[in-house]
Amino acid sequence: MAHLTGPGPRSCSGRPHGVQGGRGAQTLVIRDERVAGTLPASYPQALPSLQVLSLSGLLLTGTLPAAWADWGSLRQLALYSNHVRTRRLHASALTLP
Repeated sequence: MAHLTGPGPRSCSGRPHGVQGGRGAQTLVIRDERVAGTLPASYPQALPSLQVLSLSGLLLTGTLPAAWADWGSLRQLALYSNHVRTRRLHASALTLP
């Protein structure tokens, strides 16, 4: 099971808790916290309206979940200073509205 763990109110486990706006949230920023783990595959379903996701400066590992490929609302993803593996995409694989 993919999950994020860590101390404090910004920690997550599977489904993001305490996100202002809930399922309608458009931006989620968690930076420079002691949050560790892998990226939850459930985020696209839990936050279907999210457009900006910034999880930089955490202790994340693993790969991007395959379920994130169909996250149609997501426009910006920042994972700086983590150990998350991504694969390179050819420009023809990207579509913009």
